[in-house]
Amino acid sequence: MEEKIPIKSRTPHGLVERESIVKHRAEREREREREREKRCTRVVVVVVVVVSSRVVVLLLVVVVVVVVVVVVVVVVVVVVVVVVVVVVVVVVVVVVVVVVVVAAVVAIVAAAVVVVVVVVVVVAVAAAAVPRASASCVVAVVVVVVVVLVAAVVAVV
Repeated sequence: MEEKIPIKSRTPHGLVERESIVKHRAEREREREREREKRCTRVVVVVVVVVSSRVVVLLLVVVVVVVVVVVVVVVVVVVVVVVVVVVVVVVVVVVVVVVVVVAAVVAIVAAAVVVVVVVVVVVAVAAAAVPRASASCVVAVVVVVVVVLVAAVVAVV
């Protein structure tokens, strides 16, 4: 609270301002003004520090979130690409193996058929050319050869 100090005092010559009172009052007013300015400055500094620290924290959070999202997206893309490549490689290998196995089986069966046909033709020609007793021997040999060929084909397959 402000102290009531009379600016003028009574003297034998009338009301006169006291210089010391005026100076004292002016000094107190200047001191109050300085205190107000200091308080204002402190408030502004505190507000700036708090706001700037919050902004920095928010920026750091945003940067961390963006980095995490980018890393997750890159990892997901890499995993998807690796899975797709592995699936494609497995499919290609399976297709190649199936084609090779089928081709091998077809080749073996074709060779066996050709051998059987050749053996049958040879047996027929031999049976026509030789007497009856020898023909049964030729047929037995041909049957043994055919059985061995069929067993070989089955073993390979």
